[in-house]
Amino acid sequence: MSSTAIEQIRTGTWKLDPVHSTVGFLVTHDGVSKFRAQFEQAEATLRDGVLAGMAHTESVKTRVPQLKESLISLDFFNAAETPMITFRSTDIRVTDDGTAEVNGELTIRGVKRQVTAKATLLTARTSTAAKSSASI
Repeated sequence: MSSTAIEQIRTGTWKLDPVHSTVGFLVTHDGVSKFRAQFEQAEATLRDGVLAGMAHTESVKTRVPQLKESLISLDFFNAAETPMITFRSTDIRVTDDGTAEVNGELTIRGVKRQVTAKATLLTARTSTAAKSSASI
């Protein structure tokens, strides 16, 4: 990746494109099976080297309606009292091979945890995008 593209990422302002982006998670259940869910309402901005975002807990979408009810209940997200999951980066390290590590603070139900997301930066002629994943 060119140093110009890296500099644009650090100093520009980028917003999550809801048409071409997905904010979601994958959970291993009892060590045997996995389920995926995504948030239909999420926002994120990368401004001056800081990535900040939020997902509306009530907007979680799964293939199983009972699972959504469980996720927004007191057992998990407690959407009635904590309607947002938030993330704010503390450090973004971009490498020459087009990858990045995004360290930051993830807050779910008022509990803050330090996480590191691994990202792959994708560039086109007129824009830059990122694909990332993180483990908690």
